[in-house]
Amino acid sequence: MIEKVQGVQKVREVKKVRRANKPKYGIRKPAAFLRRVSVLVLLLLSPVFQGSVFATLSSEIANCPRDKSAHLSDQAFAALSSDIVSCLQGNLNPVMTVFAEEAVESAGEQVEIGPGVMLKEIYKQREQGETSEETTGETKSHDAAMDAALQVRETRQATEEEINTYFSNAVFVGDSIMEGFQTYCLGRRSNPFLAQFNFLCRVSFSLHNAFWPISSKTKHPIYQGTQRYIWDSVQMVGARQVYMMFGQNDLDMGNDSVEKYCQLIAKIKEQSPEASFVIMSMTYTLAGKGKGPINNDNIRVFNTEMQRVAAENGWDFIDMTTPLSDGNGNLRPDYCSDHYVHLTNAAYGTWAGVLREYAARKIAEG
Repeated sequence: MIEKVQGVQKVREVKKVRRANKPKYGIRKPAAFLRRVSVLVLLLLSPVFQGSVFATLSSEIANCPRDKSAHLSDQAFAALSSDIVSCLQGNLNPVMTVFAEEAVESAGEQVEIGPGVMLKEIYKQREQGETSEETTGETKSHDAAMDAALQVRETRQATEEEINTYFSNAVFVGDSIMEGFQTYCLGRRSNPFLAQFNFLCRVSFSLHNAFWPISSKTKHPIYQGTQRYIWDSVQMVGARQVYMMFGQNDLDMGNDSVEKYCQLIAKIKEQSPEASFVIMSMTYTLAGKGKGPINNDNIRVFNTEMQRVAAENGWDFIDMTTPLSDGNGNLRPDYCSDHYVHLTNAAYGTWAGVLREYAARKIAEG
């Protein structure tokens, strides 16, 4: 009986000690608690992040070195938390940013919160040979985690002013499809985003006839009241970016349209060596309305080939085809103005949205 009473007293004493040592707010291990909660917050808020950013951070979580209890190590968690902070600062509110800052502090790392700060610090330690692990396997795992973390690109939000001037030094070159966008923009000059665009386009202009001698019958774009070769006009405009959309008038002019595209860009490059080039994919025809070689199967082949060539030459490629598709590889009926290939204002509104997103992404990438 006496032993039983003593046992009960010991249990009570242990509980009393535990209560005395229990941290404020009832959290026994703040660092471990915040590790779990911060990762949970990241997962719950994943729709807020751009897909590429979230995928990168998810990869970091999977590759971060662990301690013996399979939890993220303090240093790995601090690095991950810093990345979360960077994302939060660009995408969420200050309350959530403060939360992530506290998570970093709980891991025992004194860092200045900001994009890439923790990553740079870890890289510096690694270069100086200050980072060490207990085993070779852990070292390799740690290095792999740091390599993954260092690949996170610093991004920022583009401002309206930046987006509304991004294309001001660009020129858009093409045929009647591009001319339709020119008409759309001219009718909306009060919109600062649409007011910045410059064009060199003409109905029936093509990759092939761009090289034809100028005459009263040719379709070279008119600049300053005169037909000119496109490479001369681009130089006169002083464009630093050249956006090009061709193909509708070329598919029935031979099987060398891709080669002609490359030749035309090379010719423009001779006159404007500082210009960069962006290929805009050809859009579809209405379902069943293709004419001869101008059909959606050939358009898909042409776009795929031009995307490959663009990647090989360091040109950007913008997919204008998919946003206007009906989901079955054809032009959406409400985006077609002539039951064939030409576009409605609604379609050009979608165009503008695609270009706006492209501008925001390029500005964020720096």
